[in-house]
Amino acid sequence: MTPWEKVEKENETLLTTTFVNLIPNTAYKFILTCKDTSEMISKELQITTDYGRPSDSIESVNVTFDYPIIRIEWSSPSISIDSFTEYRIFIDNKDSFVSTKSNTSFQISNKYIDSKSHTVSIAVCYVNNQNATLCSSKNKAEKSFSFSIPTTTTTAPPTSPSTTSNGIYSYSISICVFLFSLINIFLI
Repeated sequence: MTPWEKVEKENETLLTTTFVNLIPNTAYKFILTCKDTSEMISKELQITTDYGRPSDSIESVNVTFDYPIIRIEWSSPSISIDSFTEYRIFIDNKDSFVSTKSNTSFQISNKYIDSKSHTVSIAVCYVNNQNATLCSSKNKAEKSFSFSIPTTTTTAPPTSPSTTSNGIYSYSISICVFLFSLINIFLI
């Protein structure tokens, strides 16, 4: 416990202190006794401490692509499962997605299949009793990726010459070349 600190506020004198090294998710009972001008007033407070910002982050992230699905997978943190409530997945530090703590994978939209380089990062988060979200550093769990839509090329088989009704192949270019050769022979 830190020493009491006196705070003057709007014609009142307040005393504050900070309790340190409390254990997360533990019930504590405090008895607050104040002296009014003529009497002592006591009040008992039951307070359960909350978890703070998760200290650990994700160690490894992997991004795979099986058109049209981009799948992000990560390792579980080494902290207690009770000390976090969710994962936050960030794409390019803008788009944020939430995944429950029971999942270690997530599929993202194919809007990222655009041949551009993107960065995915994952934070371990805890939503505390005041409904505030506190997250670990996401810089440790970061991976760059770039995917494009696969292109398929088809090769047409070579075309064979068409046949006429009497079974003769139709070679339109060959006939022109043959006729031109005959004309050249007669002119010489």
